[in-house]
Amino acid sequence: MNSQNQTVTKHYPWLDLVRFIAAFIVVISHSLMVFIPEYEDLPPANQNILIRGFMFLAKQGHFAVLCFFILSGFFVGGKTMEKIANQSFSWKSYSIDRSVRILLPLLSSLVLTFVVNTYLGIYHSSGSYFGNLLSLQGIVCEPVNGVLWSLSYEVWCYVIMLGIGIIYSNKSTQTWGGREIGILILISCFIVFTKLSVVYLFVWLLGLFCYKMHQKQMFSSITNSKRFIVLIILVMAIIDAIVKIKYSYLFIRYMGELIFSFLFSLIVLFLLKHELQTYIQKKCEYWGNQLAKFSYTLYLSHYPILLLINSVFPKGENFNTYSLSLWFGSTLISLAVSYLSYLMAEKHTYAVKTLIRKKIRL
Repeated sequence: MNSQNQTVTKHYPWLDLVRFIAAFIVVISHSLMVFIPEYEDLPPANQNILIRGFMFLAKQGHFAVLCFFILSGFFVGGKTMEKIANQSFSWKSYSIDRSVRILLPLLSSLVLTFVVNTYLGIYHSSGSYFGNLLSLQGIVCEPVNGVLWSLSYEVWCYVIMLGIGIIYSNKSTQTWGGREIGILILISCFIVFTKLSVVYLFVWLLGLFCYKMHQKQMFSSITNSKRFIVLIILVMAIIDAIVKIKYSYLFIRYMGELIFSFLFSLIVLFLLKHELQTYIQKKCEYWGNQLAKFSYTLYLSHYPILLLINSVFPKGENFNTYSLSLWFGSTLISLAVSYLSYLMAEKHTYAVKTLIRKKIRL
């Protein structure tokens, strides 16, 4: 096995932990939004710098989604580009991997969403649910679950990589119309991104760029202490960027998101250089691996769970024990229900992939 392949198959425990943390930030952000009033709507007695700071830090779900995009670009985009370069890309294998990975947890989430929406009297057409299954939300239909807006970006980035893989793969171009099919796929993606925001495509591609930089051993000459200092500076810069973005115009917000994403990509590169040696670090590796397993299901499923809880326990009017208990309790319930959903669906992803490959003799 060459060094490139070793890079592909290497496990990245720090990034596992970051993946779960990003999903968890989305959950606590949405839970705060559902159960605790906006800071400006709180009574004057509840308005102080500590509460403002807490609510600001807890409501960074959107930026956590940007982290998801970058990690997806790193793992999926980087790995795929490496296979294309090595002429080991298989469009069949890639399509099975991505389809099962996306659809199995998504089907579970859509069933949960349909049940909760029906109970709450939130009605969407059958076409909308089918469109969400095909990741056409934001293109031809609305998301039936608020968090699914981002999934269409993920999936269509995957489709772009499929088109590139087909065009540049020798196996694909040897078949009739292989390269032409790849070009048609890329044209379709271009049309799709006239409906979606191209900013998030660039964010995803930053993750791919990050993977390539990791292969080139970027920052390998920096000592551990210097890395730590630079990491702190980068985190401070990200926090500062978030503050500036909060009340900005749309163009400035998009630019801020790109800056945030670039800085996070650099943090990823630094984390990849940090070896897990101490007891605490190895514990982070273990829990990161365990928790990351259901981070995708947690992201997909938590919002309808929060809405269902909210139908029984309405949002509080103050920042008090009642509202904080709802926020904390609903977060725990979301984690528990999402994990059960993971056991029923996402956990079997590898087995389903293996079964399909056997059926088509791949």
